[in-house]
Amino acid sequence: MQYIRNAFEIVLMLIALVIICFFLAYAWPDAKYGLAAWVQAVGSITAILGAFTIARMQTQREREAQQERRNDLRANRILLAVMHGLHVRKILNEFEVALSKKTMLNGAFEYQEHRLAIALRGLESISFEDLHEGDAHCIARTVIMVSDLYSGMISKTGAHTKESLRETVNKFNTAIINEMAILARTYEAVTGRPPVP
Repeated sequence: MQYIRNAFEIVLMLIALVIICFFLAYAWPDAKYGLAAWVQAVGSITAILGAFTIARMQTQREREAQQERRNDLRANRILLAVMHGLHVRKILNEFEVALSKKTMLNGAFEYQEHRLAIALRGLESISFEDLHEGDAHCIARTVIMVSDLYSGMISKTGAHTKESLRETVNKFNTAIINEMAILARTYEAVTGRPPVP
């Protein structure tokens, strides 16, 4: 849209220059003394305005490209957080299935702890640079939740019943779903497409 507006401004300036030149060429009372000077003055002013317009267009394009790069970077970081959050949800769902079966609880804990530690490291590695404050808070809350869940899993090994563990897993799963929904809406607002198919 801005490009069309800039092109329209240039066309209008050229039309104005042509009209002024025709006016000066046919309506000037004494062509011998002042016409050439006036044509030169109008041409100089037009050249200055043209240079200003071109510089403004280039600056605008650079700003738009920089904003697009920031949006892409922001979208990639949000997508990374969403993917790690979905990975945590998958771990929690699998852990919940393991809790409902007659599997050995410590083996399930060790396996899920290891996977959760990897997901936590991935979430912690996301840089908050160029993220909006709300995005950063959402990712930080997710990191804190996963960290709390991870520490809670380590401290609850063998100490609590399956039911209390299931409640804890459900609580964190719901909270992570909410944070991922917020990030997914933000990603969709930034890119115009959903984060996962």
